[in-house]
Amino acid sequence: MATNDLLVIWDVDGTLLDAKGAGHRALARAIEEVTGKQTSFALMDVAGQSDRLLLELALKQVGESPRRWETVRTAYEKFLDRELSESGSDALPGVMESLRILGPARVLGTGNLEVGARLKLFYAGLADHFQGGGFGDRHRTRAPLIRDAIKEGRRLFGRRLLPVIVGDTPRDAAAARLLHIPAVLVASGRFSVDQLHAHGSIVLAGLKDPAAVLGAFTQAEASARRGG
Repeated sequence: MATNDLLVIWDVDGTLLDAKGAGHRALARAIEEVTGKQTSFALMDVAGQSDRLLLELALKQVGESPRRWETVRTAYEKFLDRELSESGSDALPGVMESLRILGPARVLGTGNLEVGARLKLFYAGLADHFQGGGFGDRHRTRAPLIRDAIKEGRRLFGRRLLPVIVGDTPRDAAAARLLHIPAVLVASGRFSVDQLHAHGSIVLAGLKDPAAVLGAFTQAEASARRGG
């Protein structure tokens, strides 16, 4: 298969699954429990942001120190489990087939806190498909957590693998440019194919067409061999 040499770094929300807003509801509930103040993510630029940064921004919004994010995260994990147990989390169309055809050399590269990512994957039936990755616990922005994902992926699967990011936002594309690696963007979230094309990455309308998926990652591999 043409993608045998790739390490595929998967975003979670909007790329692998739809958690139906459970994450933001849980964040808001956690902040209210810890601070006694209500907040909203409705007007915030949340697409592709890390949960750590969102917590810090929300705490500032209600007049609290962003350093309290570690306290809020414990409550967030509790509320996220409750939200997901009620509303569920769905693997997006074509994800299971895409995981199969792209092979086992895969890790997560997500702004989710690690516990949050694993809860969402569990409720979507995807938990067994990922061993590790880079998460939003340690970093506010995407590029450093993608570096963590690459390091973990090469430890698990081999040093010579060529990394490629799979995501659904312009921030995924921006991280790829910073790291000089290719990205495959999927128009499965809030951004259209045309909007994602404007960021210079390989773009898929979705993951339902196995031939299109394989073609996109074959293109990504060729780009990775040229250095991104």
